[in-house]
Amino acid sequence: ETALNSDNPKARFLDGIDLLARAIRLDPAFVDAYYQMARGHDLLYVTGFDRSFGRLALAEAAINIVRRLAPDAADGGQLRGVTIAVTGKIESSGGIPWITIKSMKQIVLRTASHPDYLKQAMDKQANGDPDGAIADLDRAIELTHEPSLYIQRAEIKVKKDDLEGAISDYDQLIERHPQQGVFYLSRARLKMKKRDYEGAVADCDLAIAGMPEQRDNMMRTQAYSARAEAEKAKDKIKHAQDEAERPKL
Repeated sequence: ETALNSDNPKARFLDGIDLLARAIRLDPAFVDAYYQMARGHDLLYVTGFDRSFGRLALAEAAINIVRRLAPDAADGGQLRGVTIAVTGKIESSGGIPWITIKSMKQIVLRTASHPDYLKQAMDKQANGDPDGAIADLDRAIELTHEPSLYIQRAEIKVKKDDLEGAISDYDQLIERHPQQGVFYLSRARLKMKKRDYEGAVADCDLAIAGMPEQRDNMMRTQAYSARAEAEKAKDKIKHAQDEAERPKL
């Protein structure tokens, strides 16, 4: 409360956390110091001064130490008002517990909504970490099966040359939305990249069947165009095979 009413609340919170860390170094079993530290990290997040996953992880890491030192103090995921939000990492150095975060990938946000994961995925993709982006989209999809999440995950997989993985994303989308012709069309295009022209033609037919003429004229045109392209490629391959099998004179 004192920190919140000061001229620079964030600095006061950080100063308080630093003082608590010093107290813990002197007394590693100082339970209330760990609780107050968790409270400080939690308030930094709640008040908007630091909305990072790492800040929440530090809060829970402190609470986890409290749980270990005073197991009777914890009650159903909360301790004296501090909400457990993420899984942090606790390590021991010379018998003294330290609150550390090895990697953001080790932090699993339980209370996040799918936009939180989506934002983190976009940041990781922009920073050249497609695997991390896919992992965050996996978590977002666990929370909601929003089609755009599958589509974005498929796009990242395509950039990684993981066509099978991208097709699998559309398989899941189609299983959930079998009447959406546009998903069949997207899967058809991926199958064409894999040179599965028969599969592409079949998906184009399903796409056309799932696109009402009055509403999706443009998409139907694209589906017919993709189908023609796949048919042409299929015929070209068949012609080449026939030529190869023809007896030489």
